Amino acid sequence: MKKLLSVILAVLVASLFILPTCVFAAGDPTIEVSSVSVEAGAGFDVAIVLKDNPGITAMKLKVEFDNDAFKLEKVSYGEDFEGAQPKSLESPVTLNWVKGLENVEGDGEFATLTFTALKSASGKKNVTVTYDPEDVHNTDTKNVAFKVTGGEITVGGGDGAVDSSAVTTVGAEDDKGDYTGPEVDPMTGDETGEGDGGEFKGKAGAETETMDTSAEDSKAPVIWIFAVIAAVLLIAAVVLVIVKKRVAKKPLE
Repeated sequence: MKKLLSVILAVLVASLFILPTCVFAAGDPTIEVSSVSVEAGAGFDVAIVLKDNPGITAMKLKVEFDNDAFKLEKVSYGEDFEGAQPKSLESPVTLNWVKGLENVEGDGEFATLTFTALKSASGKKNVTVTYDPEDVHNTDTKNVAFKVTGGEITVGGGDGAVDSSAVTTVGAEDDKGDYTGPEVDPMTGDETGEGDGGEFKGKAGAETETMDTSAEDSKAPVIWIFAVIAAVLLIAAVVLVIVKKRVAKKPLE
């Protein structure tokens, strides 16, 4: 009986190490579009990368962007994806690749788009990638679904753009500024005729702090780990209770 309990506990302990690994190993096929920060008038690249690709032999993507903010200069395909050049470099642009006889799988760069940010561009823009599900498939002609992430372009320094380094200033609580208007008799409230204007000159205060409002990293894997551990411990407890009851009911020989 002790040997049986030892085996059960060993299996349960081993599952604590195996199950979390399974949670992390699973990945969804993803089309990742790089996000870039650039100054107006400068050139930049946007990479379209495939992640956790299970294997495809054809992919057709539509890329859209703001023609008034960006000028597409050229399209370069990745080493494993020798696709056709688009007919036009104005949005929307079609990227079309077909291998036909074999699948390409794993992580890899599908294409790189080289842009120039126009002088008039400013703020945040998007390079959007979409596709028809029928246009992405493997050699068995089965469609392969990908989720699309990224593609945000932040442009600074454009015509009429607000400098991203600008900050808001506020006066400190004990900094009231200087009043240079006419002096007033504190008893009667009448002006004494002295003074040089009536202008209130505030003093520069402290710069406000910039708060980091970026979202926290996903905590889903941690939650999965605790859930698995709790489930394993619960199973272990149930098994031990059942075993003890059976041992207690077994007549002594």
